[in-house]
Amino acid sequence: DIVCYAWQKEEGGQEHFLLAHKTRKWRPSDPPKLLEHVDEWRKPFEGTEDGKTSTDQFRRCVRYLKRWNDICIPTEEDYKPSGLAFVLLAAQELLPTRFTNGKPNDRRALRDLALKLSSCAGRLVAQKPTPEHEDLLGHLSDDEMNKFKARFATLSAALTEADKETEPMTACEKLQEVFGDDFPVPSEEETAEASKAPAVITTSSSGA
Repeated sequence: DIVCYAWQKEEGGQEHFLLAHKTRKWRPSDPPKLLEHVDEWRKPFEGTEDGKTSTDQFRRCVRYLKRWNDICIPTEEDYKPSGLAFVLLAAQELLPTRFTNGKPNDRRALRDLALKLSSCAGRLVAQKPTPEHEDLLGHLSDDEMNKFKARFATLSAALTEADKETEPMTACEKLQEVFGDDFPVPSEEETAEASKAPAVITTSSSGA
C-alpha cells in the first residue's frame, strides 16, 4: 500500500504525523508506533523465516492475503479491504504453524486463519492500535461484510482441498482458483521425483 503522510512539529517541540484521506482530508496518525506494533506481532513467528527471502510466516501470510484480495477484487473499490486491514486481522488470529519436522507450514496457517475469520460471529473488526484507532473494515456494509467472510470460506476450502492432493501439480491448479492464473503450476517433469506429501504454499511458489 502507498500512503501519504505529513509531519509537523509544534512550538513545544512535539512531533506528530497526519495521514492523508481522500474524503476526510488529514487525520492524526503515528506510523512509527504502528511499525513498532507490527514488530511485536511478528515476534512469535521468529524461526519461521524463508531461506530465500528471509521473510517470516506472518509477512508471507499477509502477502498471500493481499494477492488473494487483488484476485477477488481486481479494481480499486470502496468496499475493497486495504492491505493494512489484513495485517491487523493476521495480528488477531494468525498463529505460528509448523510441520512435525519444525518447518513452517504456511498453507495450514493460512487455512486456519481463513477458517476462523469466515466463521466468526458478527462483523470482523480491524482496529488500528494508533490514532485514530479506526476500524479499517467499519466502512463495509453488512452485505459487503458477509461477502467478505464468504470469500474467506472459499479460500479456506481451496487450501483444504489442496492439502488433500498428493500431486503437487493438481494441488497448485486448485490454488490457482484463489491466487490467480499466474500462480505457478509445476510440470509433470518437475514433479516426477517429488514425494507424495501434500503440497505446501511456499514463498517461492506463491510469488508473494
